Amino acid sequence: MEQPPPRVDCTSCHTDEGAAMEGSVHHPPSVADATYYPVCWTCHGKHSIFSSGDARSHTYPPSVDRVCSQCHDSDAFRAKFPAVNKNIVASYRHSTHSRALHETGNLDAAACNDCHGSHDILPGTHEKSSVNRFNLAGTCGQCHEQVSQEYLTSIHGELLAAGNRDTPVCTYCHGEHYILNPRDPESPLEHTRVSREICSPCHNSVVMSRKYGLRTDRVATYEDSYHGLATRFGSTSAANCATCHGVHNILPSSDPRSMVHKANLPATCGQCHPRIRQDAEIGPVHTASLTQQAELVRRFYMWVIVLTLGGMVAHNLLIHFRPSAGSCCASAGCPRWGSSTPTRSSSIGFWR
Repeated sequence: MEQPPPRVDCTSCHTDEGAAMEGSVHHPPSVADATYYPVCWTCHGKHSIFSSGDARSHTYPPSVDRVCSQCHDSDAFRAKFPAVNKNIVASYRHSTHSRALHETGNLDAAACNDCHGSHDILPGTHEKSSVNRFNLAGTCGQCHEQVSQEYLTSIHGELLAAGNRDTPVCTYCHGEHYILNPRDPESPLEHTRVSREICSPCHNSVVMSRKYGLRTDRVATYEDSYHGLATRFGSTSAANCATCHGVHNILPSSDPRSMVHKANLPATCGQCHPRIRQDAEIGPVHTASLTQQAELVRRFYMWVIVLTLGGMVAHNLLIHFRPSAGSCCASAGCPRWGSSTPTRSSSIGFWR
């Protein structure tokens, strides 16, 4: 009986790729687990192997998500690795990256391997992983270089460089695979949603406020302001957090480069209010919506409203339950009305 040929060893030529694969998350820990892990031809094909720049290649950018879905969309994979996100490929296919790649033919748009790597794919918890939170700015910066630099020099980026694990990174705001254009109504970064869904979870958190000494009234005072109320009701022109503080270049107000530094406030507010003077004195922004004096006036008017409306209700109830015809007042010799019979005007409803 003819013996089958020995298994092809691609690493005899592609030594660097083989070494990278052995150190990756795709390398099986034992021979028994090998069934669940990809090998060279899982991604590259067996005989129809072409350069990744060739549209016929399995690793051509628009084809990469289909290659990855062979495992990440399979029931066997999900059963073997239940902790792995089960909607990775499906989420990516609805993202702005996938739409650019598949719908507009932009081959520079991110495919799976652009973020995770090709052969040296590591879990996100690994310090050398391209999707580790401390490496994400560099990974995303391959395409978004200017944005990445702005982030790294921001207060969030400085905290990340100092090893802070609580500071937001790219994926916290933009998402991991289901990344949408900020102009998309479904995006958490859409104008009317960003303050509530992105900034609020950290800056309105009691735990975070106590841990880092943050002010606890920032979100509440914004939401009670004209800007916050207008945004809540769907205004896309009223200022949100990013309008004033910046998007990626967020800095504390004490930093002269900050958009909310006292010297820069006229320019920041001037984005929406162009007639504001450059030397204008702008007072505190995040303040309670009511001062002590305003609160007293508010209470006074509340009592005026209650007493006025209450008096009107009481007046109408007295009219409604007044004595009807045939009562003592309608009889002759009534001590109040004399011998005349009281009647009611049909036009205004008062006694006469």
